[in-house]
Amino acid sequence: MLIDIPVFAGTRPLVAPRLLEQSQAQLADNCLVKSGNLRPLRRLLVQERIGVLGVEDIVRYDGAWLCFFEPVSLCRSLANADEHQRMYYTGRDSGPMMFRRAAGGGAAAPVRLGLPAPAAKPTVAVQGTGSGDTFSAYWVWTWVSDLGEESAPSLASDVMDCKPGQSFVVSGMAMPEITGRNPAAKKRLYRGNAGTSATAEQFVAEFDAALTSFTDTVLSKNLGETLVTEGWLPPPDGLQGLVAVRGGALAGFVGNKVYFCEPYAPYAWPRKYMQSLEHEVVALAAIGSALVVLTDASAYLIPCDDITATAPIRLDGYTPCASARGVVTMRAGVLFPGVDGLYLVPTGATTARNLTAGLISEEDWQAMQPQTMRAWGLGDEYIAFHQDTDGRKRGFLYDLAAPETIRGLDMHATCGWLEPEGRKLHLGFQAGGRTAISLWEGDSARYSAQWRSKIFRFPAPQRMAAARVEADFPELLTEQQYLAMREAMAASYAEELSSGELGAQLGTAMFGATMFGSDILDSVRAAYAEEPVVTFQVFADGREVYSRNVTSAAPFTLPDVSGSEWEVLVAGAVPVRRIGLATSMAELRAMS
Repeated sequence: MLIDIPVFAGTRPLVAPRLLEQSQAQLADNCLVKSGNLRPLRRLLVQERIGVLGVEDIVRYDGAWLCFFEPVSLCRSLANADEHQRMYYTGRDSGPMMFRRAAGGGAAAPVRLGLPAPAAKPTVAVQGTGSGDTFSAYWVWTWVSDLGEESAPSLASDVMDCKPGQSFVVSGMAMPEITGRNPAAKKRLYRGNAGTSATAEQFVAEFDAALTSFTDTVLSKNLGETLVTEGWLPPPDGLQGLVAVRGGALAGFVGNKVYFCEPYAPYAWPRKYMQSLEHEVVALAAIGSALVVLTDASAYLIPCDDITATAPIRLDGYTPCASARGVVTMRAGVLFPGVDGLYLVPTGATTARNLTAGLISEEDWQAMQPQTMRAWGLGDEYIAFHQDTDGRKRGFLYDLAAPETIRGLDMHATCGWLEPEGRKLHLGFQAGGRTAISLWEGDSARYSAQWRSKIFRFPAPQRMAAARVEADFPELLTEQQYLAMREAMAASYAEELSSGELGAQLGTAMFGATMFGSDILDSVRAAYAEEPVVTFQVFADGREVYSRNVTSAAPFTLPDVSGSEWEVLVAGAVPVRRIGLATSMAELRAMS
């Protein structure tokens, strides 16, 4: 009788261990299995340690890391080659904000997004007698920020009877309250013709923002472009979930209402574009030319090809979103944690699909507390972190290219940033009084993966006499090389070691057993002399019957134990290609 495991896969917690497929596991932590081999994840490469805790979000900006102490949704400038490098965000506490590059480099202090419309109604005094036909006119004014953003217009002045050749002194143009917003640079004056059925205000002049009056001497035939900022109000207070959609607009929500900015004018949010839904919005995500709206009950699609003429489409089913921070847009669509599993809204879908319906029971999913999930999408992989009901903080990987299983992560990130091109993920971990920002799989060293097989059941008790582990065993280091690596690692943590802030307590775990993310000190896993490379354990009828440290592909004997149900567990930082157990050494050597 032979147990041969030539291919490795992840776990299916919903399925009983005896009913799993040959390649599937009861436990698969810190590993990748896309190639069929069991490949331990590469370690996180620490890039920077920031001396604060409580960081909720991070972004790389102008060569430096910016930290936010509240959950935020960030969008870059919609303008091509924006010299100011503007970024827009909505925070749980701060509301809609923006910042730009400071004159000396780095990020300037954030300001409130949007320009309030002037509250002051202008007054007009007519000078001179003029000649010709009398016409009726009125005036409005706007103000312009130092970034060229133009506000909505003021209230209109009283309508005046006018004649060509007269001059009009427009006064009372006092600035609105703009503390905490972009500074004013200019004011613009517009004149409207009240005698036409289609009233339009046309440009008169632009002048310094400090002036409160201006004399209009422009002939009607020489007026400029038509005012376009009517209704261009600041975003509503409490706007959340900022996301960019196709066509140059940003979207956000307050309660059960979804708002859109004027295309390519992120500071202007006309209320005429607002859409009301039946349920409270939890998160937004862009997919193709549509906006996916996730609520506390159902999912919606809002087509965004023309935000001036659109309406929400409710998707089939009851699919509440459990965590806004677990929402990720990937090539396949929008993934989000629901109350009973991980859901996908594909492009052009009419319903959201539960991806984990055959993998995880609703009870087990609830034990993972989906409301605590924070996730990112990297390639085809959904990488999520959460806190279980027992208080344990960990994570999991779901691969859209291998959707039959999931894998665990024995670590927990508190914040992260995916580079705009989507190829590199940077994660933040709280450790030793600091936040360590690290590149996902950025190191050449690997974590110790753990993989426990299905239960192989035989009709009658069998004695497995021999075993073999085929792996990419490295050349063993000398003791001197090993100690040099340890010294280099200790030097990289010299400041933490000298301060004594290690983020863990002595005696709470075996040395090297606490994963990075809960202890500031990482461990060096390097083999020297007879140090183990792969730990191999065998279980018969639920009992551990054998354990050894394997350093080569040579077969080895097992103790004289019989059992009807057999399992194996391997752990280590070395990629494993195959595991075999047989009732004789000859049978094991005959494995192809």
